[in-house]
Amino acid sequence: MPSKSNNATGEEKRIISALEEGIVFGQFAPRERLVESDLMAQFHTRRHIIRSAISELERFGLVIRRPNRGASVCDLTREQISNLYDMRIVLQDAAAKCLALPVSTSVLADLHSQQSQYETAIAENDLRAAFRANDKFHDILNGLVTNPYLRDTLVMYTLRTKLARFTAFRRSTLFEDHWQQHGAIIDALGSGDCARLNRLLIAHLEASKNAYLAGLGTH
Repeated sequence: MPSKSNNATGEEKRIISALEEGIVFGQFAPRERLVESDLMAQFHTRRHIIRSAISELERFGLVIRRPNRGASVCDLTREQISNLYDMRIVLQDAAAKCLALPVSTSVLADLHSQQSQYETAIAENDLRAAFRANDKFHDILNGLVTNPYLRDTLVMYTLRTKLARFTAFRRSTLFEDHWQQHGAIIDALGSGDCARLNRLLIAHLEASKNAYLAGLGTH
């Protein structure tokens, strides 16, 4: 399975990115229908481009299709979020045994770059820039898994928890905590300490899960 939109055209990627951020940051509400004709007018594009973008968002877990009702924004329940994160933790534990360690200096440089961009976004309260930097940070981490089947499955569940991760960000003050966690993850990668790295990554997942569930209340 491609990691993300690898077969999409430039126009499709632009629309996928815009819709993705619109969903994550509340422009499109949970359960809101995504009407193709409205999106065609908004993005000045053709129907098949919109359908392709919606299909990709469905793969991300941001959109759900129902027979005779079209596509709508996903609304995750507490049980769904718990189950998704439990699966990510299982996958992460398995992935720890298949990491390409020690990592190269270029990989560490890429992670430091995303960490720096994330820090700047936090300081400027730019949630969309933080969203993109965090996304790329985790893309790099997932890319270190040497087992391609495990890597693709981990990527899929990372995508499916995207809505939870950033809804939690909108509802909490997790930015600073996550920035510090990213720094510790980079340090563990640099030292080649696989056991510590795995503990940090699982704690990182648990923090996101708990923040989202706290935001949901009794939903």
